[in-house]
Amino acid sequence: MNEQLELLVRLQAIDHAVHKLNASRTDLEAEIKKTRDDFAREAEDFNRLNQELEESKKNLRSEERTLQQAGDNLAHYEKKIYSVKSQKEMEAVDHEIKAAREEKGKLEESILYLFEAIDKLSAKVKAEEEILSQARVKLEKGEKNYKKQLAQINKSLKFDKVERENIVGSVRPDTLSLYEKLRINRNNLAVTSILGGACGGCFMTLPPQVVNEVKPNSSIIRCQSCTRILYWDGKEE
Repeated sequence: MNEQLELLVRLQAIDHAVHKLNASRTDLEAEIKKTRDDFAREAEDFNRLNQELEESKKNLRSEERTLQQAGDNLAHYEKKIYSVKSQKEMEAVDHEIKAAREEKGKLEESILYLFEAIDKLSAKVKAEEEILSQARVKLEKGEKNYKKQLAQINKSLKFDKVERENIVGSVRPDTLSLYEKLRINRNNLAVTSILGGACGGCFMTLPPQVVNEVKPNSSIIRCQSCTRILYWDGKEE
C-alpha cells in the first residue's frame, strides 16, 4: 500500500475511535447529570415535605397552647358565674362563656385537622425518604461508574492522541490538509474502503475503472461524488 495512503487509513481509524470515545464521554456525562438531577429533585421533594411536616407540628404546638389558654378562660368564666350580682353581669358572663366555648370548639377542630394532616405528611415523608435513599444509592453507584469509565475514556484518548501525533508527523502537509478538510466536511469520515463496488462514504456506485485503479492502493484516489479518499481493504476479493 502507498505509504501516505496507509498513514491516512491509520489516521482515519484513530479519528473514528476518538470520535466514538468523545461520543461515549458525552453520553456518560449526560447520564450522570440526569442521575444527579434526579437525586437533587428527590432531595428537594423530601426537604419540602419535611419542612411542611415540621411547620404543621409547630402549628399544632401553638394551637395546643392556645387551646389550653382557651380552656383556662372558659373555666374562669364558668366560675365567675357564681359571683355575679345582677342580670346585666349574668348576661355579660354568659356571652363570654359562649364565646370561649366557640373558640375552644374551633381550636379543637383545628387541632384534629392538624393531627390528620401530620399523619398524612408523616407517611409522605417516610415514603419520600425511601425514594431518596434509593436515589442516593443509585447516585453513588452512578458516580463510581462515571469516574471509572471516564478514566478509561481519558486514558484511551491520551493514547490515541500520542498515536495520532506520531502519524501526523509522517504525513505530507498537503495530504494532511486534504484529509483534515475532508474529515471536517464529511462527518469525520475522510478515508473509506470500497463496499460492494460503491464508495463506503456516500454509497454511490463507482465506475469499474475507478475500482480497478483503487485496488492496488498505490496512490490516493478520490470518490467522484463525495471526494472522499478511497482504498481497497481486500475483503471483497
